[in-house]
Amino acid sequence: MSAGSQIHHPSPGDLALFALDGGLPEEAADHVRDCASCRSTLAQFLRVTEAARSGDSDPVRPPAELWKMIRDQL
Repeated sequence: MSAGSQIHHPSPGDLALFALDGGLPEEAADHVRDCASCRSTLAQFLRVTEAARSGDSDPVRPPAELWKMIRDQL
């Protein structure tokens, strides 16, 4: 990997905000399209967001690894 091709993952916070309002910067959106890990994290946030907006009485429980990522960021 060359110095110019360093991976810059969007933060979990940025991915969560995108799940809420779709406001992911173009560079981050390009990265998410190419990064399976970031796509997976975003998909998890989107499932939780969609469940919350739908008003379902049985909320979606985020996967345990998502909580670990959040704890690691604190």
